[in-house]
Amino acid sequence: SFELKPESVSSLRRLERFLRVNPKAAILIMGHTDNLGSDEYNLKLSLQRAQSVQNYLLKAGIKSDRIKVVGKGFREPMVPNSSPSNQALNRRITVSIQ
Repeated sequence: SFELKPESVSSLRRLERFLRVNPKAAILIMGHTDNLGSDEYNLKLSLQRAQSVQNYLLKAGIKSDRIKVVGKGFREPMVPNSSPSNQALNRRITVSIQ
């Protein structure tokens, strides 16, 4: 799913505060998936995940020119997709400061 989880809101609020305190900072939001499903499906899903975070920040008033998004699919796993628990770890969003 690409819907934001309630437990993610505190992290998103911290990210929003960081961007407000650092008005010149720009970020890259990367969506990731596990290896279940086709490459095309996972690329689309990972992009939708990143866009969900982007939309949260835009609604909070962060300017769009400070936010880039990309979907990585299952190309950059944190851990091998060798078990359901590892696959869960690979379904994530990462944010880097540009």
